[in-house]
Amino acid sequence: MSKVYGEYSTALFEIARENNLEKEFYEELHLVSDEFKDNPEYINILSSPDIPLKRRHALLTEAFGKHIHEYVLSFVKLICEKGRIKEFMEFVGEFDALYNAFNSVAQAYILSAVELSKEQKVELVKNLEKISGCFVVPHYEIDKSLVGGVVVRMNDTIIDGSIKHKLIQF
Repeated sequence: MSKVYGEYSTALFEIARENNLEKEFYEELHLVSDEFKDNPEYINILSSPDIPLKRRHALLTEAFGKHIHEYVLSFVKLICEKGRIKEFMEFVGEFDALYNAFNSVAQAYILSAVELSKEQKVELVKNLEKISGCFVVPHYEIDKSLVGGVVVRMNDTIIDGSIKHKLIQF
């Protein structure tokens, strides 16, 4: 984590907490993030030193002013002003981490050799929630090189129950 991402995102999260707007800010940051992902040229315009800052701020207001809270809009404008709009997703990632920790939510990245059945997925998530004490949001991916089993990355923990790992240890 960059210190800058953490400081700015923590400040915004504290404002959200003070106003009981954590979920709203989370959703609005993702709305902006999705727009930037769908329109990468917009980031180029917002980061261009050839366009006056006042005009870039006006573009942000035009695009998002009616759709996001004024604090979130000010945050996006500040990131633009500081010349870090190309790194916006990193700021959102830091905010997400704070939001998830506050709400006891853990993102679990699950690799398996084959597609897991619905029952296997439910059981795995239930076990991960019991282990972590958090609500688990699973993200599944197939990796045939695992041979069998699963690898779970959740927060700073990796649980490697793959056959590949067991064969390497053998």
